[in-house]
Amino acid sequence: MKKVFVVLAIIILLLEVACSSDNSSGPELEQEQVVYVLLEEGYNSSESIFNVDYFEGYIPDLNKKIVGESYKIFSYEFDNFERNFEYYTYVLFTISNWSNSQMDNVNNALHNSSTVPIEVVTNVGTLTGEVDKIMSVLQNVQYNGNDPATVEFLLKDNELNISWEYPSTPPEKLFLYIYYTEWMDGGNLNTENIKLVEKIIEGNNTSYLLEGDLLNKEGVITIEMIPINGAFVTSEDNNTLKEPNMTGDGIGYFYIFADDYRDNVDIAVSPTSTQFKRDTLNMESNFHGKKRLKEILGFK
Repeated sequence: MKKVFVVLAIIILLLEVACSSDNSSGPELEQEQVVYVLLEEGYNSSESIFNVDYFEGYIPDLNKKIVGESYKIFSYEFDNFERNFEYYTYVLFTISNWSNSQMDNVNNALHNSSTVPIEVVTNVGTLTGEVDKIMSVLQNVQYNGNDPATVEFLLKDNELNISWEYPSTPPEKLFLYIYYTEWMDGGNLNTENIKLVEKIIEGNNTSYLLEGDLLNKEGVITIEMIPINGAFVTSEDNNTLKEPNMTGDGIGYFYIFADDYRDNVDIAVSPTSTQFKRDTLNMESNFHGKKRLKEILGFK
């Protein structure tokens, strides 16, 4: 009988040790910490400068163990974090908590720097990274060699060559997103989006050919192009490969987006056949390119 009690005591002791190891106050492995950071630049054409339009960072935290302590952009430190439970748990930090003076400080630093350094500190440790600022905007976009403002429609089943220029240093990558927003379906209007192109290409490219067999419906297509700098990204057969560019206690992905080019274009067989007016369409489609690009890069 004593042997039975001894065996039971040993089992209980082992269970207590196992349980206590699961109740640690923080993550046991720094590999659990993965940080995603995004800064969006907006171009002020009147002053020919870039400002911060948007900023966010998030850290997935399924085990609810990570606590945000501070983050820095340039030399400016912030300590506002929140926990989001909407779909799954993560730690969030965004521009919504910046004061006007903090925004001015970051913008002044952005104006006077060619790179953007970032540091994120949690109870797990510190991650740092740095990304080149996007220095140029898309200009002189043309469709088959013509100014889009002069293009009344594009011929159905004909290829479209989109070209553009950069007045200075091009971005590292460019996200192309082209899709039907409205199209004729057996004589009826269908507003279900049809994706035609979703691709990340090298930033030094200045043209893209859309094959005519993709433009096989009368309707309206939306063309979006978004410059990107940051964690190395390739897009192959709808698979996105990326390398972390923040190092330290874990890994991180830091990206900078710039103003996107966005336009709607009629696709028709003749000027009289088109039933669409691209300037009256809702430019805030649910298929918005920046939203889709964030999903591809791992943001939620």
